[in-house]
Amino acid sequence: MNPARREGVADLGARVFVVYLVQAVFPSGTGTILGKLYADALWLVRGLCLAKGTKEVAMRLPRRFFFAMQFAAVLLGLLTPQVGFAYDHPLTDEAVRDGYFLGQDLDRANDFLAQYVHVLPIPDTGPQVAEIELLTPYAQVVQVSHEHPMGYSAQQAASDYKARGDSIQVRVKVLFTPTYTGAEDFWRGVSVGLVQKKHMAATKVSAQLLYASDPDGDNSWITGANVFIQFSVAGVDSDSVNVEVIPPGGASVHATFDLGRLS
Repeated sequence: MNPARREGVADLGARVFVVYLVQAVFPSGTGTILGKLYADALWLVRGLCLAKGTKEVAMRLPRRFFFAMQFAAVLLGLLTPQVGFAYDHPLTDEAVRDGYFLGQDLDRANDFLAQYVHVLPIPDTGPQVAEIELLTPYAQVVQVSHEHPMGYSAQQAASDYKARGDSIQVRVKVLFTPTYTGAEDFWRGVSVGLVQKKHMAATKVSAQLLYASDPDGDNSWITGANVFIQFSVAGVDSDSVNVEVIPPGGASVHATFDLGRLS
């Protein structure tokens, strides 16, 4: 391959990656861009290999072509999925589709949703507030899609989002301890508040009781509950927000979430 041709190939490769990097910063669907990025890269290298042979291409392509590939991959890795849809409402059709496809990728969805959960230690006395989870509207789309790995479509995700509407959903996992047990309705005594510029009241509260059973399954008993609390997105800015929890018979705990960094 003569020097002029090598320079032309390098320039073409650099241009391909620059175009998609710009589109990634101003997204039109992060997953789509990532796919196109690698598709174009593979297409380019494959064509060169067919024309000149794999070894010759690898030995003679200028270093800046490979640097462009590495830089693009690293930058897109850092941008995905956070660049796509920062805390906002209502979600665009594009954001809902992106959340749906992210939820269908089980490994990526697990990593993504893990950032929305704070795990807390067992207290000296009283019930344990074991987990505090906060989900933005976008994260709710991801979670619902993640919970339906089979037979769930992007169209259904869009329909579910419209039916659900925009809200901030908080889940508090409260467990009994040796120093505290409660009745079936103990969760009604769990106080949860969302605090940013002011203290925001919940719009809806529900619970799912948690059970344990003996090895034979003949007897079961309550071990705690997941308490679900919804808050309106109105008046909540893209900034740090605190979730404050006061369990019955226990000390208050809190967790801080930066909505400006969470998608």
